[in-house]
Amino acid sequence: MSCGDGQSQKFSGTTRMVFDGAQSCRIEVDGKRGAFTASKSGSVTCTVSGDVLNCS
Repeated sequence: MSCGDGQSQKFSGTTRMVFDGAQSCRIEVDGKRGAFTASKSGSVTCTVSGDVLNCS
């Protein structure tokens, strides 16, 4: 996962990132790519479960 603010993480299972403001992030899991936008400051937790990636 890499985000516009320069944060980048490799993870397996669950990861948590903290943002100072809105950020767009790119994610690649097992060759599959996706993206999400954190719309405000705070933290985002992403979990990989099988073929599904959930970020909240």
